[in-house]
This record gives sequence, structure tokens and C-alpha cells, in this order.
Amino acid sequence: MVDEMLEILASNIEAPILEHIRNSQADGLELEESTDVAVIKQLDVPVRYLDKEGALFCQFLDLFPLPDGKANTIVTAIHDITDRKGIPQVKISGLGTDGAAVMTGCQNGAAKQLCDTMPWLVTVHCAAHHLALVCKNASETTPYMNTFKDHLQQLHLYFRNSVNRTAVLKAAATTLGICDLKVKEVKDSFSAPGSSQSVQESTCSTNDPGRRGGAQRVPCGKRLSKVFQKEDVHFLAVKDQVPVTIETIRKIKEAGDHQPPGSALSTLHRDLDNPNGEERGRRGQRPRNPDQDIPASDVFWEQFCTQVIQPYLEKLTDQQNERFHQLHTMGAFSVLGPQAARNPDQDVPVSHLKTLAAKFPPMVEEALLEEWPSFKEHLLTGVVKDKTQLAVMRELALQYGENRPQEQAARRVLGGLHEDLGASCGKISIS
Repeated sequence: MVDEMLEILASNIEAPILEHIRNSQADGLELEESTDVAVIKQLDVPVRYLDKEGALFCQFLDLFPLPDGKANTIVTAIHDITDRKGIPQVKISGLGTDGAAVMTGCQNGAAKQLCDTMPWLVTVHCAAHHLALVCKNASETTPYMNTFKDHLQQLHLYFRNSVNRTAVLKAAATTLGICDLKVKEVKDSFSAPGSSQSVQESTCSTNDPGRRGGAQRVPCGKRLSKVFQKEDVHFLAVKDQVPVTIETIRKIKEAGDHQPPGSALSTLHRDLDNPNGEERGRRGQRPRNPDQDIPASDVFWEQFCTQVIQPYLEKLTDQQNERFHQLHTMGAFSVLGPQAARNPDQDVPVSHLKTLAAKFPPMVEEALLEEWPSFKEHLLTGVVKDKTQLAVMRELALQYGENRPQEQAARRVLGGLHEDLGASCGKISIS
């Protein structure tokens, strides 16, 4: 009886949501595998969709049990879910997954198989997951970072499942005047390599701001991570933000002993000079290496730079270049943004337009290229002048949300601005 009641309630809640999804302009699915407490593999399927005003919504679509984790099984599950929910596959435009081979394999991955039946589908490997892999690989290939991370992980495991050890830790925290101290699992992030402050932030949780004040992450990486985790992040964030982050890392490497004031590395360099937070010795002198006539802190800092900072930051740069260098269809959509119109090298927008024409077969490449000059003028001087990428895309969704004949496919993508928006701003079409 209870199960029947829950099923009725669920169907009543689900019905209006499914109606919105079916009537939306475009749908995107996200796939994530998980294992429940009964050790049964489940396929989590959230859905994102646009309404007629171009507003974006996200709902949970289904939780589907899988007999195994094979790509064929996942594809069959997706077809079963969309058929059962009454969602037209022709409206499914995007697919977001992690980077597992079963999802993104170029030969027989789930994304590849779905694209075979839905060639217009745009598949995306989660940018935030990409970034986590960048940090993970960079730390694992830097010996100091890898060893240090292992020690911290062992410390976490030492306290995690022991009530007695946790009680001792809590008592020690009380004695030291630290509130709510907990040892947390080490996560791969853009923390400044090896600094004691960043380690504290990565492994310990405390509500005492005085104890966390020095903990700072590499600012550029922290910003990049936050951008990728926004609810309304769009694909051009990868194209725009990754090069900026790489350039910032390059400047950190070149700064050497002269790191920006307030940064984690600057704080670490200062603390090496004053390990106890005091002035430079009672006689105003720094401690010196007994074998050399230079301060011991400078010796340590030089070793830290050559063995940790330089190789770690170099690997971060290499990994970002490797994992974000090719955006394919996603990058081609940048032609719909204001920067494309201002690009002096018009070969780039033309290349993007050709990529879109090849991805969406009803579109005719010649017609698309013919529409580009008019659309460009609207980006520069017309009704969408000075609007953001997201605003431009929303304007296109408002103007051309309904289905159009195949011969007007190019005008659907470029918004047909030479007609509708051209008339609205009193301009004459140049096409």
C-alpha cells in the first residue's frame, strides 16, 4: 500500500516536469555511474533543458539499475529511459559525462554509440573533472608532492574510523585553543605546493579564522575551479579562462624569490625567515647554514623551488595544455559570441562555421557562410551589441525557438538576424 501511494505521488510530481522537458527547445543529459549500499550499479541521469524564453532548468530524470558497467548497457538504458519518459531523441542536443573510457571511448564508448544514432549530439567531458585530473597528475609526477600527499592520506586514515583517536585529537585541539578540528581526506586541487598553510587548509577543518588565516591557494587555479563549478557555466569559460590561468602560472614561476605579497608562496618564504613568527633573531640576523655563508632559509627555499615549485607548476601547465587544447564543436560555438566579430583574423570564425555545418547535417555550409557577415554586423552595431555570450545565445533562442524548414537551417543557427533582428533595429540586410 505504501509503495503504491509513493508511486502515485511520484507520478503526480513527475508529470508536469516531463511535460516541460518534452516541450523544451533542447535537452541535455548528464550521465554518472554510482554503486548503492546493495552493491548494485546505478546510472544517475539528470537532465538540463531550455524553455521558450531561453531560461535553463535542471531536473533529476531517472536512476536506472545496470546489470554491468558496459557501454552497450548504458546506451540501452538511455534509449529505454527516453522512450519510457516520452522525450523525443531529436531534442537531445548535449551529453555530459566524466572521462571514463566506458563513456568517452572513441571506438565503442557510450558517447560514441549515442552519436552514431544521434549525429547532432554534442558530447562534453566535464571541465571540472578535467581540472581535477590536471591537479592529480601534476602532483603524482612530482616526487615531493606525491610523498607528502601519501603522508597526509595516511594521517586521515589513522583518525577516520577510530573513535578513541578522534577523541584524543579533539582533546588536543581544545588544549591548543582550536575549535572543531577535523582531519579531512586529501583532495587534488590548486593548493600552493607544499606550504604548511595550504596543507592545513587541505587536511584540517576548523572554524577558528586565526588558525586558517594564512591558508591560501593559488588564486588563478581557485578562480578557474569556481568558474567551472558555477550552475550556469557555459562552454566558452574553458576557452577563455584556461589560457589566462596558464599565463598566471608562468608568471608565478618567473617570480622566483619575489612572489606577490599576500600569496601562499610569499607567506611561506617569509615564514622560513621567521619560523616562530618573531623578528629576524635578537641581533637582527637570519639563521645561517654552518657549512655555507648563506642563510639556511635561503638554502631550503632554493631546494623547494627547484624540487617542488618549478616541476609542479610546469606539470600543471603541460596538463592544462594537453587536456584543454581541443574543444572541437564546443569551441566552434564561440562564433556566436561578441569576440568572434571583433577578431581581425576572419579565418577563425569561418573555420568554426564550417565545423558547425559539418556537425549539423541539415545545415548548408554555403548558406551559413553567407549569413555570417550580417550576423557579425549585429554583434558589432545591432541589437545584440555589447551583450554577453549567454545573452546572445538567449536572444537567438527567443527569436528562433520553433522548428524551421531544412533550407533555413543556417538561419536557425545564426539566429536569422538578417530578417527579424535586422527589422527590429531598422537595418537593411546585407545578404
